[in-house]
Amino acid sequence: DFFPSNKLESAILSREVEEVHSIMLITCFLQLCLRTRGVKRRSITIILVGTLHNLYYLVTTYLKVYLINVLLAKAATGHGDEHGETKGAGLFGNDLLIPGNLTGTSILVGAIYLA
Repeated sequence: DFFPSNKLESAILSREVEEVHSIMLITCFLQLCLRTRGVKRRSITIILVGTLHNLYYLVTTYLKVYLINVLLAKAATGHGDEHGETKGAGLFGNDLLIPGNLTGTSILVGAIYLA
């Protein structure tokens, strides 16, 4: 048997592994890992934990942007720009998460950030 797959036998025997496309190598390696007993479950767990870590990073980044672009802008002007909205808030929009309550929204954003 050839590592990571017998599909690469000719490239391995002719010592041309460098010529094999990297997508083919990673696909063969992932197939090997997912077919090995005990590795599949652990691999999926690691992928999910990594995804959750990335999601947490993304949410905290958006919360920081929301804090600066919406909450601090509304606090500085008292209500936002002349149309009652702030500009460029991104994912969370321009409105307060708790309508009409700047302090409550600030506390909620802080609690979500610390969670």
